[in-house]
Amino acid sequence: MEIKYLKIRADFKYAKKGRFYRTFLVRDDIGLGELGELIVEIFGGTMEHFFMYRTKDKSYIPSSWMEQWDDLGSTRNEPFKDKSIQDLPETFMFIYDTGDGWDFDCKIYKQIVTKVIDEEEDIPTGFVLDAKGMGIWEDNIRSLYAYLDGEIDKDYSDEDEERGIFKPWNFDINKYSEFDDPVDIEELNDIAMYFYPISEEDRY
Repeated sequence: MEIKYLKIRADFKYAKKGRFYRTFLVRDDIGLGELGELIVEIFGGTMEHFFMYRTKDKSYIPSSWMEQWDDLGSTRNEPFKDKSIQDLPETFMFIYDTGDGWDFDCKIYKQIVTKVIDEEEDIPTGFVLDAKGMGIWEDNIRSLYAYLDGEIDKDYSDEDEERGIFKPWNFDINKYSEFDDPVDIEELNDIAMYFYPISEEDRY
């Protein structure tokens, strides 16, 4: 059985190009709810917050936001619940924890990657090809900004409440420089290949 996959690269918008990204394959029919949760997972997030997609012409948002966002007079917003990756343009922004700064510039590559899957096996959701940067520091993006901007010494291993510098609670680290340690691609593939959304069916 042949399954088609699309290649995507997602770069953290506020880091130097190539410092914090994921390159991965996903099924060419994946829904935007499942895709969003997968992106959060392979970036090390914990799905503590919602996410959305922004394109040149549209904002794809959770259904539960529609009434509130429509009150703002925008006609750009559409719920992504019944949308798939086929509804996205070649480039788009993926936004997690809206307003906090977890913004990722994403590109869908035109080539289709076909993989042969045994009919008795589960169909893999995707495959991580390359990655750099530890991942999303839940509820603590200010510290990541400070580290990326050189405000935190790479060998610093403490926290500084006065400066608002704290280690991520969703990663176990000693020194802040561990953010730049090589990423375990095999571990990410354990997540990506047989990923199942954690959300309730009607969450979005």
